[in-house]
Amino acid sequence: MEAREVFFDFGGTLTSPVSDLRPLFEIAARGAGVRVSWEEFSRENDRLWEDLWPTAPDYLGRRPSFADTVHEEALRRAGAKGPVRSMVRAIRREAVSARWHPPFPETEVVLGRLRSRGYGIHVLSNNVDYLPLVLKNLGWSRLFDSVTYSQEVGAQKPDARVFRFALARAGCAAGDAVHVGDSWEADYLGAMNVGLRGIWLNREGQDGHPATEEIRDLRGLLDRLPGRVVERRARARTLSHPETRPRRSIAPAGRPS
Repeated sequence: MEAREVFFDFGGTLTSPVSDLRPLFEIAARGAGVRVSWEEFSRENDRLWEDLWPTAPDYLGRRPSFADTVHEEALRRAGAKGPVRSMVRAIRREAVSARWHPPFPETEVVLGRLRSRGYGIHVLSNNVDYLPLVLKNLGWSRLFDSVTYSQEVGAQKPDARVFRFALARAGCAAGDAVHVGDSWEADYLGAMNVGLRGIWLNREGQDGHPATEEIRDLRGLLDRLPGRVVERRARARTLSHPETRPRRSIAPAGRPS
């Protein structure tokens, strides 16, 4: 069956991920007037993120959020001196800022052309509930038909539950959908294992996966998804809970995938 809905990973696919998070951390620390070691914070943050991740769905719609809770405890364990909660708020402000999530040059053009051809377009990201705020700050709040992030499911791609949750939210069957992402395992294999058509966004030209359908940038989709889609079911546009899980706590939303 011909695909009607296109799901996109976020960081590394639609936007360019920030490789060094220390500047974000230092900006937040200066703004809050807190003294703390980046190395100590990073170590505690990663440990807490892994330990507490099973509880992440319980924080949806709550304040403090899951990420805020992890950041605050990591700062305290790292021996932060100063107003810790002010720094938590500063980290959140920075993490959702558009400057840490620059779109790839072709992103908006390709999304617009797919929309004009009648495709539904969706975000499916390993992320937390910062993500809708990031989309808002990018001016993308109304660009997608649905947004799904892994915190809502309590699992991460390539776990089949994440894909099935996103399909249910979008109101479509796996055979009607394509998923595009920059991780061969999380995005391509995860999608294929659930019955979606997977397309690997291989920007770096990595070798080793000869049977994979791949593109080098998003413009390659315009050749692989040609023509106008007809008889698409109308659905209300839905954003997830207001306000995103990067594997590292202060990573800009959408990282790693």
